[in-house]
Amino acid sequence: MVAGIRDVEAALGSAEKLRRPCEREAAPLVRRSLVAREHIPAGRTIEAAMLITLRPEDGISARDLDRVVGRPAWRDFAAGEVLRWD
Repeated sequence: MVAGIRDVEAALGSAEKLRRPCEREAAPLVRRSLVAREHIPAGRTIEAAMLITLRPEDGISARDLDRVVGRPAWRDFAAGEVLRWD
């Protein structure tokens, strides 16, 4: 019975989610960046409704949405422009 429990524990694996080495190359293509949905003038407070997330991840990651929303825009962003930390 103990051996069976250990087999089940091994089959469940770890709760920690890590990127596997084989996924590194494709990750930027499948992850998303924050993109301005509309023109955002410098100094205006950024709201979630002003942003969309699009592939590929070549700017600020969509995971950083909470770090961006509520901050003043650090420069003008055109509609459709990928947000980057300048």
